[in-house]
Amino acid sequence: MKTEKTKTIFVGVFLAVLTTLANAADMQVAALSEQDFLADIPVVLTATRLAQPINEAPAAMTIIDRQMIEASGAREIADLFRLVPGFQVSHENGHTPIVTYNGLSDQFSRRMQVLVDGRSVYAPVFGGVDWAQLPLALDDIERIEVTRGPNAASYGANAFLAIINIITRHASETTGFFGRYATGSHDIEDGMLRYGNTTGDLDYRLTLGYTSDDGFTERYDEKKIHTAQFRSDYVAGAKDTYNVQAGYTNASRGLDSDSLFPGQTVDKKVIDRFQQIRWAHEISRSQDLQVQYYHNDHVADEFWIAKNNPVLVGILAANGITGLDVFHSLENNYRAERHDMEVQHTYAPNKSWRIAWGGSVRRDLYFSPDVNNDNISTNFDLKRLFANGEWHAEEHWLLNVGAMLEHNDFNGRSLSPRAALHYKTDNGRTFRAVVSKATRTPALVEKEGEIILHLSGPAMALVPPSVFPHDHPLLQSLQDVDAEKITAIEFGYNEAYPSVGANLDIKLFNNRIEDLISLPTSNGILFDYIVPTNTDDATVRGIESYIDFKTINRIRAIFSYAYTTIESDNTYQDFSKTAPRHNISILLSKEFANNINTSLAFFRVPEVEGLEDGDLIPAHNRADFRIAFPFHTNGIRGEVSFVTQNFLDEYNDWRDDNTFDTRHFVSMTAQF
Repeated sequence: MKTEKTKTIFVGVFLAVLTTLANAADMQVAALSEQDFLADIPVVLTATRLAQPINEAPAAMTIIDRQMIEASGAREIADLFRLVPGFQVSHENGHTPIVTYNGLSDQFSRRMQVLVDGRSVYAPVFGGVDWAQLPLALDDIERIEVTRGPNAASYGANAFLAIINIITRHASETTGFFGRYATGSHDIEDGMLRYGNTTGDLDYRLTLGYTSDDGFTERYDEKKIHTAQFRSDYVAGAKDTYNVQAGYTNASRGLDSDSLFPGQTVDKKVIDRFQQIRWAHEISRSQDLQVQYYHNDHVADEFWIAKNNPVLVGILAANGITGLDVFHSLENNYRAERHDMEVQHTYAPNKSWRIAWGGSVRRDLYFSPDVNNDNISTNFDLKRLFANGEWHAEEHWLLNVGAMLEHNDFNGRSLSPRAALHYKTDNGRTFRAVVSKATRTPALVEKEGEIILHLSGPAMALVPPSVFPHDHPLLQSLQDVDAEKITAIEFGYNEAYPSVGANLDIKLFNNRIEDLISLPTSNGILFDYIVPTNTDDATVRGIESYIDFKTINRIRAIFSYAYTTIESDNTYQDFSKTAPRHNISILLSKEFANNINTSLAFFRVPEVEGLEDGDLIPAHNRADFRIAFPFHTNGIRGEVSFVTQNFLDEYNDWRDDNTFDTRHFVSMTAQF
């Protein structure tokens, strides 16, 4: 009965969107202001490092703007990517979101690069992004540019399947005091306070935040996260600008025990810090120079201890040892630092050409005794040269070409080229063809992680990797882990309807991936062991469509659809089932005459399976609703909003014991 009700709701919303679009296509409306539509054809920065209209970018792109962020009702940054075609969002536990594109992922999602204002937040030890740990408030985000396809030509290895660039608001746009407080079910309690000011040519802001909830009902996975972030923008004369940022996050996260520590829980402590400075200099009207340095620092501390575990007691008893209290512990501590320096030169030699080129050097430092079995820091060095060019051959034809030459300590030298040809018609239609190659460098745990060991059977992590000598064949095999490689072909179509405020993008793609890194488990006599290895090739094919439509009566409708298939060898892991075959999302928002805002989001996710700890997740629907009431009194402006997440039915989120049920919270903002 519930399923039929869900289908009815979905079909009704879907038909309503299509009917609205069909009717609007025939309407003759007055020209709308930029305030209503932001821009007829949005400008993006991420695809080539050159500012260009989205229909001239050499990739399918999606922009998540401020209006979408507010209408979504999201508490977590990760939730925003449910609106992007081909993306899947789930949780390893209540405080660890997983964001993937086109599947092929375990909980670390290692095949996607993520930037915040040009600073990579890709974690070097385990790979992926710790979304909950970012020192970043949703209210400080201006927009998010998502490149749906390889972008190694611009950002190097690990921009493998997609790249996300989160762009924060300029400090001049956030002056005065601003506060937000939210409370609701699952012990939701969020707070945020921001102060910004302008002094001469200097704009700055400081944002403090706090986020907490109790996670999933059946698990101990609560979180308490404190954040602080500073940004300043300084204009030094007519040609120079400086941007300085710094951030800090201190989190406590609840963790469940495994069979080694039955009934126990611990609180994992995680600290993140970063500092970033960017200098931009205008050389001339056709040239500019940009220099950036940033430093990331990530520290994690996790410790377990237990007494008289029955598995250990049984092993000792089988060897004639009885009557002793048996204590055992597991410590999972690590630290990762990154230093990165980048220089970029952009210039236009003539009216037809624009070029962005430059280079960067990076050093990652790891300290992780549990991963590489020693107490010595490991260095990882990387050097890059990149160039991207845009050539307007004539009125209708546009060529984008680019490449990244990279050298790193794990896999040596690699070249990632890309070429895209666009044809633009007189009536606003654009056709594109793109071919690119990219690589993914293994994370530390894949390349130098030695061996993840556990006793055969239910007991986990009993024996350290040091039981094997360093010349053991299993350890030697780790040195052969190679970079993953992708050859991507894309055909796209983009059409803008300025008279009715609509943009349409369709993408057909075929990605051939070689040397996929698997984490197979092999059964030994006493031990099971996991050794990363290049075992599989895969072909990922599909079609994606995205339409963003705005009407004169302040209705906005966003519809995305993705059809994805994966063909893989599936030697040790079943990559073929890691992407949902059909993925649908809809966001409808309406602003009424009295400025009351309402929005409805719907997501349809078919059956899918995650790698490693992921279980087979049945198909599910999710719907979220938000209504916001603005107020203005005594010089204070703000709003009160009510949000219900997943009002249809509960569903399993990545694991069988992650049950996402209906959640409610109320949020209030004030600005003065």
